[in-house]
Amino acid sequence: MAKFQFIAVSLIALEIGPGFTSRQLEIMSAKTIRKTFDAKKLSDVEQAFSAICDEVAAGGESWNAWCDTVRGERAPGGFRQAKDSKRFTRDINPERVTVKKAA
Repeated sequence: MAKFQFIAVSLIALEIGPGFTSRQLEIMSAKTIRKTFDAKKLSDVEQAFSAICDEVAAGGESWNAWCDTVRGERAPGGFRQAKDSKRFTRDINPERVTVKKAA
């Protein structure tokens, strides 16, 4: 079993252009959400990540969230590939922020 850390920071604005999305985040904030959870398999990580995202979304604010293993922990098989494909990065309530179209 490995320990994982969920982190969410305030999402201030999105800028969407051809082939990219830029995010304005409030990185150094007292509002940052951090939670740890245990998981044994990749499916456990996905389930816990989605459950925490749903809990955070209920608060009504916009967030950019991600999770990773706690330092020194060994990730379950397939986690690194899933993380690299952005399965553990999510915008929560992005419809509540300013969206700009890039030129």
